[in-house]
Amino acid sequence: MRLGIISDIHSNLPAFKSVLSDIRKNDVDYVLCLGDVVGYGASPNRVIEILERSPLKKIAVRGNHDEAVVTGDLMKLDRNASEAAHWTIKNIRNENLRFLENLEKHQAVEIDGQKFFLVHGSPRDPLNEYVKKGVPNETLDEFFEDTGADVLLMGHTHIPFHRSTKGGLVLNPGSVGQPRDRDRRASYALLDTRGNKREIRRISYNIEKAIQEIKKTGIPERVAYRLNYGQ
Repeated sequence: MRLGIISDIHSNLPAFKSVLSDIRKNDVDYVLCLGDVVGYGASPNRVIEILERSPLKKIAVRGNHDEAVVTGDLMKLDRNASEAAHWTIKNIRNENLRFLENLEKHQAVEIDGQKFFLVHGSPRDPLNEYVKKGVPNETLDEFFEDTGADVLLMGHTHIPFHRSTKGGLVLNPGSVGQPRDRDRRASYALLDTRGNKREIRRISYNIEKAIQEIKKTGIPERVAYRLNYGQ
């Protein structure tokens, strides 16, 4: 079974559309979304609507920016993120807010005989912990033991990586809407459950359009211009 794994769309409609186009070309059976559907970008409503209404089978969890919009608690966000979340709260439609409200903070699912654990941050802090690619294997193996998973999927860092330990496979697909590994292309992952074949995909999109859309909102311009640099 082929899985498309996405995270941190951050209301970036041009990036999301380009990634979905690539996903369709790769005959994906399931889309697994690891949170932060909104935040930073200019198109929270359209991104949610496309994700929700897509005919692709999908499973999604809540990210920390999604949580901020749902709860109105912006204290854990930095200034730029907080201003973007505040704008999102004012502009999101009620039906799309309900979509975010219905997202669980983690999901344990079985796909093709394997146990998957989906979370934005980490199993011990689902919304806010950054699990970076240099994390010790011992920490990852503790996560596998705690969750009982064969495959652990995490986002939040905006930097892709994948690694196998004695506990199983861990994968972060990077960010669709705001990459931070100095590659400005959108990032997502393909995973084939037959042999756990995995690939990080980098997809070009209309960055200038995304920048101009953010600038129209009054969201801090630094949020827009960082898209040029993958930071």
